[in-house]
Amino acid sequence: MIALVLDASGLIGTVALLRDNIVKATAEVEMRGADHERLLPAVQRALHNGGVELPDVTDVICGEGPGSFTSLRVAAALAKGIAIGRGLPLRVISSLALIAGAVDGPDGTYLAVSDAQRGEHFAEPYDIRGQVIRRLSPFRVQNELRSSDWAKELNATLIGPGHDGSTARAAAAARFAALPEGLRRVDISSWEPTYGRVAAPQARADARVSQLC
Repeated sequence: MIALVLDASGLIGTVALLRDNIVKATAEVEMRGADHERLLPAVQRALHNGGVELPDVTDVICGEGPGSFTSLRVAAALAKGIAIGRGLPLRVISSLALIAGAVDGPDGTYLAVSDAQRGEHFAEPYDIRGQVIRRLSPFRVQNELRSSDWAKELNATLIGPGHDGSTARAAAAARFAALPEGLRRVDISSWEPTYGRVAAPQARADARVSQLC
């Protein structure tokens, strides 16, 4: 199996090339503030550095969010395009799982968080025991204080931007590939990323409609 993994849930977009669940190459780019598409060149770099041509890829894996609306759409469109173009399956994984999967520390409970804007976090807890990583609860959108309280309740270590500095890494998908609930195959025609909340322009439009009603 040669899998191409993409995630662009935050400020950094990451790409990884896995051969039989072993990381062979990675690439990353800044997503925010770009005046041109940067993720596709990162895919091309990862393929080149891994000594693989696109026709050799057998699986496409995409971080499904939650995260940045625009960046998630870029990654999803690219993953879908490659999968459809090559007739490959598309599998997805929580972008917060890609933070937890990058943990290089002792066994225990970890609360993965990422920036949800408006002073809030996306937060999702994981139990890590050796190579086994288990999600304890679906993600929540909450403020930083509530995330800290939740971590205390779970006796969990907070991980993510603003804490240990870790971010979602596409390469972390290698830790989930062999787990029953690690990666989920989706219908390419209907799948959309999990944004976690309504995008700001849509929220403003909804607010205007509510005022009119």
